[in-house]
Amino acid sequence: MTANRQFPLSGSGADVMAKIAEEGTALYNAAALPLTNVAGGTANNPKTACAPVLSAGLLNGMSFWWTAVADNSGPMTMVVDGNAAVAMKNDAGQPLGALVIKAGQTYKLLVWGGIIIVMNTAAILKVNDYQVFTASGTWLKPAGCPANALVTIEVWAGGGGG
Repeated sequence: MTANRQFPLSGSGADVMAKIAEEGTALYNAAALPLTNVAGGTANNPKTACAPVLSAGLLNGMSFWWTAVADNSGPMTMVVDGNAAVAMKNDAGQPLGALVIKAGQTYKLLVWGGIIIVMNTAAILKVNDYQVFTASGTWLKPAGCPANALVTIEVWAGGGGG
């Protein structure tokens, strides 16, 4: 069994305070903080702010919650707190495709390896499609739907005999 992680409390006053500051910084850097959209951004290059401002910029392991204000039309970058634009990629490390980011949706972002990873975007592809059959028919795979995709189909049938 492993011990619970605790703030270090042994040592002299200054030593203990330095250890607590180190642990506090690690916890702060690991917390998922909200990003606020600021003026001047675009759909494919949003500008955001973090409160409090990230004094050391983006570090590996930092995570954020971000709500998009527009659908993207292709690969994206993001500016956080006025720093340089950073590439945004899906969680498979690929550039974001068009319409992966949807206006009004909230996304979990992870900073790793100098990029911002948009979580749960590679494995999940949402293709809305509505097909109506008034008699027999054949379901057709919608455009943009991968060949190996799992598909949810809802079928309503009328009563009666025949």
